[in-house]
Amino acid sequence: MNPTTGTVNPQVPFTTRALMLDPAGLNRRLSELGCIGELSRRQPKTIGAVAHRARSGVHNHYVDGMPRLLPMMVAWARGAHVADLDGNEFIDLDNGRGANILGHAAPVVTDALRSALGDGLSFAAGHETETVLMSLLLAAVGWAEGGFFSSSGTEATMHALKLARTFTRRPLIAMFDQCYHGHHTDVLAARLPDGTVTPSMPGVPPSVASSTIVLPYDRSAFDVIEARAAELACVIVEPIRSGWPQLDREFLSGLREVTSRHGVLLVFDEVLTGFRFRFGSALDARGPTPDLASFGKIIGGGLPIGATVGRADIIEMGVTTGEHLRDMRTRTRILGTFCGNVLSCTAGLAQLAYLRDHGDAVYATTRAAADRFAGHLQRLRDETGLPIAIRRYETLVRPLFGTMGAEEFVDLVHPQRHAVAEYMWTYYLRAAGVHLPEFLYPLFTAAHDTEVMDAVCAAITQSVEGLRRDGLF
Repeated sequence: MNPTTGTVNPQVPFTTRALMLDPAGLNRRLSELGCIGELSRRQPKTIGAVAHRARSGVHNHYVDGMPRLLPMMVAWARGAHVADLDGNEFIDLDNGRGANILGHAAPVVTDALRSALGDGLSFAAGHETETVLMSLLLAAVGWAEGGFFSSSGTEATMHALKLARTFTRRPLIAMFDQCYHGHHTDVLAARLPDGTVTPSMPGVPPSVASSTIVLPYDRSAFDVIEARAAELACVIVEPIRSGWPQLDREFLSGLREVTSRHGVLLVFDEVLTGFRFRFGSALDARGPTPDLASFGKIIGGGLPIGATVGRADIIEMGVTTGEHLRDMRTRTRILGTFCGNVLSCTAGLAQLAYLRDHGDAVYATTRAAADRFAGHLQRLRDETGLPIAIRRYETLVRPLFGTMGAEEFVDLVHPQRHAVAEYMWTYYLRAAGVHLPEFLYPLFTAAHDTEVMDAVCAAITQSVEGLRRDGLF
């Protein structure tokens, strides 16, 4: 292998970690695979449109946010399917990163939007749809006493941290290693092996290391919280880790106990998990209960939205006292042109009202889809020796290729993880008629019925056989 010229010995197995040191050579070798050639012949308009975008300076996270051999562009999405610009149809396992739990363009949502369009698109004022949607959200959550809408899950977690700092008058926040809370500066921090904190990407100021504590996801974090409690406004956590789905109720209960004892607020990030498994929060009535929570995705019915909810005394930190000078000293601001946008609230209300009334059927379908997906991968693993670890909590199914176990989270560069195979699985699935972006896991909807999942399982078999045939594991 020659990193300077970008050449890779074609005999080196794709599971060799050294290949990652020569991305140019690796991509050249991957581009020569029959799967990529087939997709290139089937998607010329899509590939051409991506190239045109790049020349025009038009960029998008899902196209340009990471290296992609063949980025996807969508012409339309309905039910469980999307189509590219060439007219090829695919079963969609991403579903707008899980925002469309009823499926793409669900009639109950699109009908509600058509009815609302004639009444205006955006107001610099409150409106009744916002009131009804927030009331439904609070009732479904149960413990929360008030809240604000924003425009994204990122904003929802950002506002939660501002409210916590304002309420406690403490400067620091804490998060857990390998948990995702959006793209604002406070949470773009990483924990190094020695426990120190560093920005997780370029563009994040070094000061994040002095304002954010990144905790290990285990009970040793409780000692850190106790030691730093006098400075610590809150701890934010995904109650179900999105990167490695699991529920550790004992751990969360211990976290609740230590934060309560020291007056540190506990924030649940439910942007992904809220309304995913049941109507309301990810956790059932057994708790534990946080002080604040952030929601997004499903509560917007496919349109941009976020929500921050919590105890009344904390939420009031973003509400005027009626005295401007006092507000300047004691209140934070929850601002945004599209906070509580009427169309987002209309779509969200339509989707949540449908879930409230038909949730048993919807969640039965999504659980059955997750059962089929996970069960088929497990059978392939057991029958053919497929090197795969599967981590699952309810409908969140996270497959990782490699010889490591499913007990502990491992990162992309772990020596037993077959990262190239995981990356290329996207394209082998696409060639078999299924869309799932690189390194992501499926998020199922009410449209993923038995017939759709029959096709998905057939595509899984075809894609895995292709990966094995081409030497990717």
